[in-house]
Amino acid sequence: MKKKYFMFLVLTALMVPIVFSGGDKLQASYGTCGIQEYHKTKLDSLQINGIVTLDETTVLGAVQVNGQAEMKKSCIGGKMVMNGLLTAADTEFQSELSVASKKTTLEGCLVHSITVRETGDEGVEVVDLRKETIVSGSVIFESGQGEVWLSGDSAVKGEIRGAKVCNK
Repeated sequence: MKKKYFMFLVLTALMVPIVFSGGDKLQASYGTCGIQEYHKTKLDSLQINGIVTLDETTVLGAVQVNGQAEMKKSCIGGKMVMNGLLTAADTEFQSELSVASKKTTLEGCLVHSITVRETGDEGVEVVDLRKETIVSGSVIFESGQGEVWLSGDSAVKGEIRGAKVCNK
């Protein structure tokens, strides 16, 4: 019985979000698991296994997320590697955005370039660019089975490779 109770406490602790707020520079620890929320925070780098929310947050260096990320009014200075679901609004990706996901949604974002890595799942991989999202470089789908959905004056300035373009 003690073993079951201990496991319940451990799993419960992983489900409680850890929230960071404030403008102070924060050193991000690698290997962070669970649910993380950052509000009006500045980070050196970030690596998360789980769910992360960035709200008005700046990450100066690289970001890696294995799980799910939601971003609003944030800035990513280094390369972002996303393995899972990404939704971002009014966010700037100053370096490459590398995703392995069936669907990525960017709304009102500025993006350097996007590489969609193969997920191993069958079917189409989608990059949904909404509300004036601008990709200054290329969008490349490694699987060759992608779709770029463009709506609301969104644009890709570089080449689109391995995908068809769908104007929504």
